[in-house]
Amino acid sequence: MLAKFKKLKETTDGTYLLTFVPRKLDDIYFVDDIANGSVELDDSRQISSAQRHLIYALFSDIANYEAGCGKRVSSNKIKKIMKERFMKDYECEEFSLSNMSMTLASEFIDYLIDFVMESNIELKYESFSMSREIKKWSYLCIKNRRCTVCEKKAAVLHHLDAVGMGRNRNKINHSKLLMIALCPFHHSEIHDLGDKRFMNRYHCYGTYVDANLLQKLNIKGRYDQGDLHDL
Repeated sequence: MLAKFKKLKETTDGTYLLTFVPRKLDDIYFVDDIANGSVELDDSRQISSAQRHLIYALFSDIANYEAGCGKRVSSNKIKKIMKERFMKDYECEEFSLSNMSMTLASEFIDYLIDFVMESNIELKYESFSMSREIKKWSYLCIKNRRCTVCEKKAAVLHHLDAVGMGRNRNKINHSKLLMIALCPFHHSEIHDLGDKRFMNRYHCYGTYVDANLLQKLNIKGRYDQGDLHDL
């Protein structure tokens, strides 16, 4: 959800903020009126032309997929539908693609790409090339088991941080290791070339994956920070 923050004061340890959230929060989040969470602040920059171009390319890909299913839906209709879904899921207000913040545009792009992958919608070459440039591309590929390089399905997770010989993978905290999702062909290639040469060849990168997603992906391991799982 979107919130408003006012800076109260700064100390050597951090910054104190006064926060307003446009809804009532359940007491389960609080202990002695204190809640833990994460904060992501919007910057003052507006959506870039590259972001806008990618968003409309994704609208077009979704519309083409619907047409292939026998449904006549224009890109403008897809725009309306996806904006409404995003606003509902993120509990945010109406926004315009002409002057939305760069941060919100980035979140909307992540949302669209995630939807496209979950719906098995094929990306055109242009939108695929642009999508690979976003920050969360590697994470979204892991989430949807898609190859980071070619977007093929049923990708496997490759560790970029060495696990080590003889270690039981079911006893490792995989959330602390860099990973990348790769199809069988590219997984074989990364073993042949080595991680560094492979990453340089395809201009891709790995990412850390939170324990909750690893559990959903059935990646067995041991996870700490007060939430120990034998997944």
